[in-house]
Amino acid sequence: MAPKNQNRISVIVPLYNEEASVKGVLTGLQELERELKAEEAGVKDLEIVFVDDRSRDKSFEIAANLALQHPNVKVVKLAFNSGSHAAIMAGISHCTGDAVTFIAGDMQDPPSVLKDLIKEWRKGVKIVWASREDHLGFKRPLFSKLYWYLCAKLNESSIPEEGVDFFLIDKCVKETLAARPHRQAPIFLAVAETRYNSAVVKYEKQVREVGKSGWTMRKKLGLVLDSIVLSKRLTQIFATAGMAGLPLSFLLFTASIFLFFFNELTTAMFLTVVAISFLCLGIQSAIFWLFAETMHRAGLEYRESPNFVVEQIIYNQEITALTSDATYATSSSVIEGNIGRNTTVSESLSV
Repeated sequence: MAPKNQNRISVIVPLYNEEASVKGVLTGLQELERELKAEEAGVKDLEIVFVDDRSRDKSFEIAANLALQHPNVKVVKLAFNSGSHAAIMAGISHCTGDAVTFIAGDMQDPPSVLKDLIKEWRKGVKIVWASREDHLGFKRPLFSKLYWYLCAKLNESSIPEEGVDFFLIDKCVKETLAARPHRQAPIFLAVAETRYNSAVVKYEKQVREVGKSGWTMRKKLGLVLDSIVLSKRLTQIFATAGMAGLPLSFLLFTASIFLFFFNELTTAMFLTVVAISFLCLGIQSAIFWLFAETMHRAGLEYRESPNFVVEQIIYNQEITALTSDATYATSSSVIEGNIGRNTTVSESLSV
């Protein structure tokens, strides 16, 4: 159950070439914060974490300036373009709220929806999914519907079949995710696989009015590969279908022997060849299943190169930069590295 006292809610905003909407997102979230305090919803404040996914425009500079003006705004800059899911995970690893959510930097997800997510969370729900409703202005594409249906069916998780667009998670879920920040899995799947209790909130997604989507076909195919094609259950389905050839081959062998005694040699030989083919298929499928199961379990323990690397953190008129000797260097005034002048390091914190 969420505590009854005042809580901090962290809102992560992944940015990739969203210079036209950064200020609008902050304005919308500040208005939401005022409304939550006026309604006595148990929210102390919002911690707003912009995560710049190595934008090519001025998204980082704009967000950095906002962080220097507002004490509840933090900016995390990634060292290389990592994708929105990795950017969200980076934000989860660097936020401090009692609950964590995120909204897209393109302003398609209205901040007011967070009110409903917070209400569900305060009832004791650890994972609150936000799922768009089909309406006249915006409908989920058929490909998207098929993807989410297969994702829900093929993965042992709590993802709703109708799909999700964003979520709010409790601090305990955040800590579970932060323990493995570089796990090779889509963020929605990583959240769902924690198996905490969940609920779904419906909302109307808005049409994108500014900027251009960076969600390319390559990224979509990568998401399908990670969440569906490489799913354990899909592997089991293919292996089971193939191993069905083992009993079928036994039946065909029996039929060929029966026909042999009745001098139906041509048919018997044909059935024998078919039976051998099914037998080989069954054996290969069994070997494939054992290999795939072994690789799946090894993959759970194996960690590849990091999904993201944090280059810089800006908050409360301080910049935290990762130095070459694996320490965090914190300055008491603004280091304007990418945005200007350098300053003297006043404190070094080992990590």
